Amino acid sequence: MNRPRLAAAATLVVALTATAEAHADDDVLVALGVVGAALLVGTDVTFTAYSGGTAARVEEPDQAWMTAQSIVTTPQALAANVGMAALAAEDDDEGVSVLAIPVVAWINALSVYSTWTVGAPGKVAPDQRFGVSWLAGTNAAFTAAAVGAFADERVSPLWISIPEVGLMGAEAAFASVRAAQDEKYRGGWIALAAWSGVLTVHGVVSIIGEASGWNGSDIPPPEPLPPEPPPPPPNDPLMVPTPDPNAPPVPPDGRPPNRPEPPGPPPPLLVPAPVGEGDAVGPGVVLVGVF
Repeated sequence: MNRPRLAAAATLVVALTATAEAHADDDVLVALGVVGAALLVGTDVTFTAYSGGTAARVEEPDQAWMTAQSIVTTPQALAANVGMAALAAEDDDEGVSVLAIPVVAWINALSVYSTWTVGAPGKVAPDQRFGVSWLAGTNAAFTAAAVGAFADERVSPLWISIPEVGLMGAEAAFASVRAAQDEKYRGGWIALAAWSGVLTVHGVVSIIGEASGWNGSDIPPPEPLPPEPPPPPPNDPLMVPTPDPNAPPVPPDGRPPNRPEPPGPPPPLLVPAPVGEGDAVGPGVVLVGVF
């Protein structure tokens, strides 16, 4: 009698233990994810402090440090831009994507600065290199957002397009001025001005498109078409027609009945009337009718 109860109790204990272990594994994964993200953020903050400090002192940073920074931040930048595009492709982000722009621009700037320093050390002053890296990183973030919206066949929403016009328009003007002043790196400034100008135009078109309802948010769905009338019943040659009870009777020969002839004029009548002229008038009769 007690064996089934013991088996059921043992099964329950095993199930609860497995559930507890599954929850424990999930908690471990979440904890590892939080710790990993914190380490990445801390590492990026350290890289930002070192790169910004050496750029502010116009000192060339250490190549080993820049190599490590490029190895750590370049995969982050690639993943951040892909995530930015995926976030911008969502129809219901409700302004969340604009909060990601500074983060993606920050990671892009660290990657561009370190990779540029490793690839061409000392060719450009560290302070100029650091500033241009931030400009290029911001451009890359807005480009990823534009690509994501375009992949979803939409223009960028207002919370992306308005900052895009403001920042990219100012950057295009600044780069154009630097291209006129800096003959040595004029080609690079022209390329940066063209990139920023394209993003500025994209932002303006997105604002116009959003106001015009290109994204489909203000266009009501079309009304459904009325259903088609049912087809008429087929004419069956073998079907015997049902007579109409209100129809006039049909003669046996199938011909319509003859119409009755209209009545003729009434017969002439004799009516009493005076007869004669003058003093010789006397009673008499007159025949009245149609002759």
